[in-house]
Amino acid sequence: MTLCTSKCDLNCPYCIVGIQEGTQFSFPKIEQIEKTLQLLPVKRVEITGGEPLAERKNLEQILQWLMGRVERCDLV
Repeated sequence: MTLCTSKCDLNCPYCIVGIQEGTQFSFPKIEQIEKTLQLLPVKRVEITGGEPLAERKNLEQILQWLMGRVERCDLV
């Protein structure tokens, strides 16, 4: 399962996302993730973006919630 955000404040010249005002989306809420994990046999979660660390508060909550629920969680 991949959790993705388009939020980013870095504006790297090689990135296809760039800074896009008004089109950014956030990580799904923990409740949405929980529903998905109940429906699908998810063993690995990949967290990516944009810049995942731009949503540090949500990221911390998601990582804490995922601990013990999936075999592997990668931050890309």
